[in-house]
Amino acid sequence: MTKILRSLLFVACLGIILFFALKPDPEVPDGMAPSAVIVFFNSFDAFRNQLAFGLFGIAALLLLSGRKIWNRSQLLAVSLIAVLIPVLEIAQLRMPHRFVDLNDVLNGWLGLGMACLLYGAVRWLWQIATRGRSKTGLASRRGGH
Repeated sequence: MTKILRSLLFVACLGIILFFALKPDPEVPDGMAPSAVIVFFNSFDAFRNQLAFGLFGIAALLLLSGRKIWNRSQLLAVSLIAVLIPVLEIAQLRMPHRFVDLNDVLNGWLGLGMACLLYGAVRWLWQIATRGRSKTGLASRRGGH
C-alpha cells in the first residue's frame, strides 16, 4: 500500500473519530448507513468505540511502519492516541446531550490495544514468511552461478 493511501486512511479514520466524538448527538445519523447498521452501532456503543479506535490505531501503525515490527514513531503514535481517547471524552463535557463515560475510554483503549496486538502478530508472521522466501531466493541465485 502506498504512503499516500496509508496517509488517506489515517486522515479518514481521524476525521470519522472527531466527527462522532465531537458532534452533539451521540447516535449515528439516519442516512449515513443502512438502517440495520445504524441500529447495530447505536445499540452497541462499546463495539463502536473499539472499532473506531482499533481502525485508527491500525491506520497509524501502517502509516508509520518500517523495517522493524515496531519503531519509535509507532510507539509515540499509539501513546498519543491513548491520550487522545480520554481527551475526546472530556471534551464532551461542554456538549449538550453528551456525557463523559469511563466505559467509552476503556473501550477505546481496548480497541487500540487489540489493534496493536493484531498489527504486531501480522507483522511478525509476515517477517517469518518472507524471511524464508528471501533466503531461498538468495541460495538459488548463488547456486545458479
